[in-house]
Amino acid sequence: MIDEALKQLSGLYSITGEDWSLRVHVSLTEPNCPTAIISPDGWDISRYRCDGNSIEDAIVGAADMVYREVILREQAATFECYTEGDDALYARWIKTRIAGNDAKLPVRNCGSPSGEF
Repeated sequence: MIDEALKQLSGLYSITGEDWSLRVHVSLTEPNCPTAIISPDGWDISRYRCDGNSIEDAIVGAADMVYREVILREQAATFECYTEGDDALYARWIKTRIAGNDAKLPVRNCGSPSGEF
């Protein structure tokens, strides 16, 4: 199930011009649910965060949001209850992508986003 979900994301680099990463967080000492976050490398965003009942559920949920928004151009995610440093810039980019723009993600210099899309 995880392999299938992640295989759908194989075109992310060609679409965005960036490598993407998956982070998984599980608390071993508290009854918290596993969290998966998928984001472009170097981008501090929370948009594709998914909490699940299992690690697999969390990863599949996050991958589905990325697939639907970036690949299929469907609105699938929103801001989390908190935001990270690059969430507003990424939200502007994905909005233009959903509307039909094929521009890559803006170029980042020294950790701060720049450029037009």
